[in-house]
Amino acid sequence: MTDILVTENLTPDIKGTSIALGFFDGIHSAHKKVLQSAVDHAKQLGTKSVVITFKNHPMELLYDFRYDFITTVEERIEIFKDMGFDVVIMADFTREVASTTAEDYFNNVIMNLEPKSISIGYNHKFGSKKLGDAIFLKNKAQEQGFILDVTERMVLQNASTISSTYIKGLIKAGDMEQVNKLMYKPFSLKNVVISGMRRGRWLGFPTANLEFPKKKIIPHFGVYAGYTIVDGVKHPSIANIGVRPTFADTEKPLTEVNILGFNKNLYDEVIEFQFVKKIRDEIKFPNPDALCSQIILDKKQALAFLNK
Repeated sequence: MTDILVTENLTPDIKGTSIALGFFDGIHSAHKKVLQSAVDHAKQLGTKSVVITFKNHPMELLYDFRYDFITTVEERIEIFKDMGFDVVIMADFTREVASTTAEDYFNNVIMNLEPKSISIGYNHKFGSKKLGDAIFLKNKAQEQGFILDVTERMVLQNASTISSTYIKGLIKAGDMEQVNKLMYKPFSLKNVVISGMRRGRWLGFPTANLEFPKKKIIPHFGVYAGYTIVDGVKHPSIANIGVRPTFADTEKPLTEVNILGFNKNLYDEVIEFQFVKKIRDEIKFPNPDALCSQIILDKKQALAFLNK
């Protein structure tokens, strides 16, 4: 894994680059193709590989739209680093940026980096009125002499276009197997372990409680098989996402992770739960004993799947 420079400055003093343009939420198969194109060109041309992206989604600013993220800013940066990028420009999408014309954005931001290559997706647009598209960049490539790579639309067998929107629909449905086939790395929840009601320990199934970061998409409520990463080590686990209807003690969604065969105190530590497969929906049980009986079955089913 290479060192990486992360900057909020849209015009850093970096010259001779291979650039990937895009928002890249979720970093799915189509994103990976765009990003890999920039990294490959950088190696071939002897340039710095650079991602230009934004912390906040343009739709949030332009349309007052709540955008739920598949990957947090930190998760995206970690993947860019893993792919071998030298620089990530992770700026705020502001009113000023939104009002900048495609011509000015190209001249003042993109050309400031003296690109030898630019990689984009087929539907990428920038600049006010979204005039900075593939055709715009093809004309600029001819004028300025840089290489332009445009990744075409990638379609699944069911005719669905691979996109962040499509993957978010899968996450909302709890279809983590399909989600993870399309994403660069498994969909996960990474956060600090917080104290809860300690009912899991009382029931004989101690849990590490995690909250979803603000604006990160929350999967369909239910029980999931997966892996918990603690200090770099992956442990088979099950996790319940929901509002604990059996006890009716909260309205705020919480993720309760039971790490199988693990009994260390994890309060205040950062752990990551990777979702692998949904086992069942969250349901209300008539009493705690019925819940315990179901958890035993959930653990058996999760282990059987994870041990395949």
